[in-house]
Parts: sequence; structure tokens; C-alpha cells
Amino acid sequence: MRLIALLMAGIVLLFSWGCNSDNVKGTGTVKYSSGEPVPGGMILFVASANQYSGEIVNGQFTLGGVRPGDGLPAGNYKVCITGRDAAEQPYVAVKYSSVETSGISFEVQKGVKNDFEITVEKP
Repeated sequence: MRLIALLMAGIVLLFSWGCNSDNVKGTGTVKYSSGEPVPGGMILFVASANQYSGEIVNGQFTLGGVRPGDGLPAGNYKVCITGRDAAEQPYVAVKYSSVETSGISFEVQKGVKNDFEITVEKP
């Protein structure tokens, strides 16, 4: 019984590795035009019906799907940034809250370092 449980756990582990084998790591920075980092928020990379997110912490983010840091498939993405501070004030200008108005897009590629530098306006 114990051997069967170990085999099943191994199969699940192998399957979960295989699901993300086509994903690439995506990281980056979000800063204001003054050079200071955006203190917090969320960033979304959107392609068709799929979206991949990352939490912005002191201007830094790592993209993921179901789990943070999972990465994302190669392709073209539109980007939006959202988030508010403790006083409910937005971290970035409202135009960045939608992929349709942000004006930010990137191509994620296999075999290269996908490290994105984004400059935004303050609200």
C-alpha cells in the first residue's frame, strides 16, 4: 500500500513538472519616471484568454500562473498594473489599470532573459 502511494505521488510530481515545461521565467521592475520604485500592486500579462500575474514589491515582480513564479508561455502580451496603498490611493495613473489603455506590451521569448523594465506615471 505504501509503495502504491509513493508511486502515485511520483506520477503527480512528474505530471506537474511537465505542465510547466514550456513556461519561461519572467521578471522585472516597475518604476516611476523619477526613478523611484512603485511600492506595491499587481502586474498582469494578458494574451487572449490567459493571464499571468506577479505581485509588485518595492518595484520588483516575478510572473506566474497558478502558482507565483511558475513563469509563462512565450508569446505576445498586453500588460496592466493595479493596486492601492493603505489609504486606498492608487499606486499608478488610472490608464495603467487596463490592458486596453496602458500602452504597455511585451514579447516573452524562449532562450533569452525575460526581464522587463517598465516606467509609469504617478496618479
